[in-house]
Amino acid sequence: MRSVSRLVSIVGLIILGSSLVYLFQHGPVVPTSLDSADLWQNFAEAATSYRKGPDDGNTTTVVQCQQQKPNLIISAIDGSRWQDQIFIFMQSLELALAQETLSALREANLAKSSCPPAPVEVKIIVPQSLLQDLPSGFQALAQRYPSLEFVGALPEIADVAVVLRRFQGWADLLTKNNISNKYDKILACDLDVVFQRNPFAMPMPSGIEILYFAEWRGLKIGQCSVHKAWFEQCASTETGSGGYISPKASATYMSRDRICAGSVYGTARAITVYMTTMASQLRRSNYKCNDQAMHIHIFYSGLLEYDLESNGYGRVSLVPNEEALFGSVGTTPMVTFNEWGEILNERGEVQVAVHQYKTHAVLSEIVRSKYGWMAEVGRRKDALPQVAELERVEGTGTKSASHSGSGSGSGSDSVSGSGSDSASGSGSGPGSDSASGSGTVGADGAGSLEDLDLAAVSELKHVRHDEQLDGRDQEPVSEFPEYRLVNVSSQTCGKQSDLCSCKYEDCQVHYEWY
Repeated sequence: MRSVSRLVSIVGLIILGSSLVYLFQHGPVVPTSLDSADLWQNFAEAATSYRKGPDDGNTTTVVQCQQQKPNLIISAIDGSRWQDQIFIFMQSLELALAQETLSALREANLAKSSCPPAPVEVKIIVPQSLLQDLPSGFQALAQRYPSLEFVGALPEIADVAVVLRRFQGWADLLTKNNISNKYDKILACDLDVVFQRNPFAMPMPSGIEILYFAEWRGLKIGQCSVHKAWFEQCASTETGSGGYISPKASATYMSRDRICAGSVYGTARAITVYMTTMASQLRRSNYKCNDQAMHIHIFYSGLLEYDLESNGYGRVSLVPNEEALFGSVGTTPMVTFNEWGEILNERGEVQVAVHQYKTHAVLSEIVRSKYGWMAEVGRRKDALPQVAELERVEGTGTKSASHSGSGSGSGSDSVSGSGSDSASGSGSGPGSDSASGSGTVGADGAGSLEDLDLAAVSELKHVRHDEQLDGRDQEPVSEFPEYRLVNVSSQTCGKQSDLCSCKYEDCQVHYEWY
């Protein structure tokens, strides 16, 4: 009987061992209909995602961030203007991305699951002719911001504005060599944009792949004479558009929100479809339809939605202006900002980016003070302004206390005064012992801490140790040299672009005021 029970125990141990080996090699056998089917895989991923530190009582976890696809911002310009706007555009973007990166690092130090933002690239399409002779300002900007690239993809179509040509250029850029597959999301926008946060942190609802951004809700299309003129031009057979948008369709848009064509955001593949749709429809209208009218038309007519669905992509959604994180404020009568100078939407949320801020005087001042340049980049031959030279005022600093009325020694014109009798003194006087304390500590260092005269030690800390004095006291000076800046005036730093600042109007020091 005992041998039978022993046999059962041995068999049980063999089965248990085999089960553990199988479990380690293949994972648990769980029906896929159960929520725990991925338990083993989840455990394996968790084990590789976190690394524990030394077992010293404090557990440290490190999040392993997967490599992310970069995001892309595209814009367009057809000349050398707007360099100051590109400066603000790039400066604000880099600061916004840096702020998010620092926040991620802080959270990582606090053992929170956080990863830095994906890289962001900026491509501004320009005419090929401009790219071949890139202005010095553009070169300086590209050197300052490595993520910025000027691309010669803007087609040169006679008598067609850049706001219309840019869509064909963007479509060509994204479809060439299937470049859109390189990126996760794409933001296409005008250059009069300031960034306050990472724009690619904007959430998109499930099933949505493109976000449109409405303008201020209090002014509809039919209330804006500019928008009405755009749609009338698209509907007219006399303008050369061939009546691209029917008057009936145009009339249905009048009660709807205006939608800004200066910003559109979405997945890379969906934005590529948007660009090809815009480019083809603008060609069909012989470029007689305004870009914003076309932008609005392909949304309200369902044309863009149809093209997205035909490719198996998600839908397009219109974000109301009052809740938009990408704000267009060109016609917004009042815009608020917080005490940090951050522009808010109507919900009080900090917007990731603000378009058309230059239409508000206060906003423009805030933005330029935070992100604007001091002078036009690329214009100065010298990278840094020249520092004015210093010269000694004649007849000053020629006397010392012991040589009063006897003239000055050699080297009196030196700024440092080294080598002159007035600077080095003339031997050790009876006060030379005052620097060594009260004598409670002997010359050989004998004595205890309790014997030290603390007042004397305090004096020691403030004694000037000058090798040139060679242990002797410096003679007091009765008259110090005075100096002036050479070739400066009240006009030297009169403008911010002079890249200098004067404390006093004449840019000189006034010794009598000190």
